[in-house]
Amino acid sequence: MGSSNTFAAHGKGVRSRGHRTERPDAEIKRGCPIADMLQSAPELSLQATERPTLCFMNVDLDVESAEELRPLIDAMEPHAYSLERPPGQASFEVNEPSPNDPEVVILEFVRIVRLLPPDARQAWDAASRRVFDIGLQSGRHPLLQSYNIGIETLRAAAEIGASIAVTIYALDPAEDDQ
Repeated sequence: MGSSNTFAAHGKGVRSRGHRTERPDAEIKRGCPIADMLQSAPELSLQATERPTLCFMNVDLDVESAEELRPLIDAMEPHAYSLERPPGQASFEVNEPSPNDPEVVILEFVRIVRLLPPDARQAWDAASRRVFDIGLQSGRHPLLQSYNIGIETLRAAAEIGASIAVTIYALDPAEDDQ
């Protein structure tokens, strides 16, 4: 995969999965040039000389429940950043810089869930939806990119009652003209 870039999002809104959230003073490691650019300056557009690159963006942990999620949110926040909190829903990203490997992020989330205190674990277990959502930015190159999620990771996710989804973000239609 391409080179890893690090930048600080000092007080700027962070765009993630269509959400715009404040994440002040967060240092975020990304290997995706498009994600880097959008997160550091979402008002910018791609220059004609830049070619969109297919890349891993992040893994969100999405939780939905008819029960109160506050104990889960409070327990997760030292380890994961909360992206949104509409009633009955929560989405998280790990606080550590995201590696270019979704399996590593999923395993970190599994570790965090396994260490939840009883009230937070009860909220987790009561949730109707617990999904590790792997975000990929589509691109014109490389021709293909593969990410392996091993059997042990699949088993670990299943043991805590989570599923795995993949979300692929389309290129900006304006890019078709370049």
